[in-house]
Amino acid sequence: MVTVRQAPLGPATQTSALEVVAAAAAAADKAEQEALAALAGSQAAQAAGAARVISQAAQAAQAEQVTPVSHLGKGNAMRYAIIENGVVVNVVLADEAYAAEQGWVSCPDTVQIGDTYDGQTFTPAPPAPPPPPPPTPTKEELLAKLQELQAQISALT
Repeated sequence: MVTVRQAPLGPATQTSALEVVAAAAAAADKAEQEALAALAGSQAAQAAGAARVISQAAQAAQAEQVTPVSHLGKGNAMRYAIIENGVVVNVVLADEAYAAEQGWVSCPDTVQIGDTYDGQTFTPAPPAPPPPPPPTPTKEELLAKLQELQAQISALT
């Protein structure tokens, strides 16, 4: 999903999409740390909830790629990619003359921030790697959990 905001394109709006993605990534990192902490404390329900937050943050990072609308003249607005070092750093709507002045590259609707461009072809960015598996509990942690469960069973009988 691409959000369109009507604003002049300046240094602040060029980086806005990157800032949104960075914020979502930071939220995912925090949620991952919470998941690991919850798992280490043998609180499986909290770990599962934190894992859901990680997944939602990753989806938000992908969905919240902002497309500012820039310099819409009297002509028809088209979609352009702003390329830095072969990587799409922003996708904007602009009229052809202004985009040509800026050196932006016309692109199809499928191009997203993070894709690469070799001068002729856009290539989608590779998908984000899956989160690492939870750490394996130590023998001591398992024995402690076993004693806790045995005490709960004893309390029931």
